Amino acid sequence: FATGTATAGAGSTITNGAKTWTVNQWANSQIRITAGTGAGQIRTIASNTATVITVSAAWTTNPDATSVYEITGNDDFIYYLGNNAVTMYRYSISANTWTTLAPGVARGGAPGAGMTATRRWRIPSCPSMTAGSRGPCWRCAGRGWEADADHAYLQP
Repeated sequence: FATGTATAGAGSTITNGAKTWTVNQWANSQIRITAGTGAGQIRTIASNTATVITVSAAWTTNPDATSVYEITGNDDFIYYLGNNAVTMYRYSISANTWTTLAPGVARGGAPGAGMTATRRWRIPSCPSMTAGSRGPCWRCAGRGWEADADHAYLQP
């Protein structure tokens, strides 16, 4: 979703003074430090301001101005909805817990019994995809995900 190099970091934050994010646009996404100080750490994003991301669990090694990060979808969560109910549930793989989520906008009615939904998002520039093609994306290789020609990624 987004990448960058931090300008600062602390126990549970990472800062990029060059960004102008919308408040909480990254909440519940994951941030991965891919290079520099703290490389290899992955955390769920609890909240963000225009320039600061706060993570849900403290960093083992605090990021600093050498930390390169990537914001991605949250691989820890699986969502379930349907089965003749308006309720949506979120399962956390790492915590082995279910949470009931209240919908932000009420749906007109419950989906039919046995129906579910598939997570889908757009990535504007996928170098492995060309118009009219369908197949595995280089970013998702080995995860079983596929991308269609408009760069919408489908989780199996």
